[in-house]
Amino acid sequence: MIQLEHDFIVERPARECLLFAADPRRRPEWDPSVLSVRKLSAGGPIAGSRFEITRALGSNRLSLRCTLETLDPPHHAELHGVGEGIHIIDHIRCTALGEQRTRVHWQTDIDLQRGERLLRPLLRRQ
Repeated sequence: MIQLEHDFIVERPARECLLFAADPRRRPEWDPSVLSVRKLSAGGPIAGSRFEITRALGSNRLSLRCTLETLDPPHHAELHGVGEGIHIIDHIRCTALGEQRTRVHWQTDIDLQRGERLLRPLLRRQ
């Protein structure tokens, strides 16, 4: 398994940060590897919402079916994505450092069923 972690500070309230980060439809705004996002379930992003995400992975495209498994504003969200030969879990935690300041901790666990040795360098650059 490959694990990627990022910590950053955002000058916004924790609830707003979590709702933004947990909505895959917002990803193309800040993640250049996300080519498109399509919501597969009705309504706003709530626990159980499903999405299809298409990502660039080197010169290839990767399609993931994602489910927002947990949404607990302003603290935590968890998204699970499954694609051909890959399973991804995003853990997003927000900690309020004040009314308008939030620490965001983003951990991504990537389980590759094949080709991990070949894909590992590409994934570390994402």
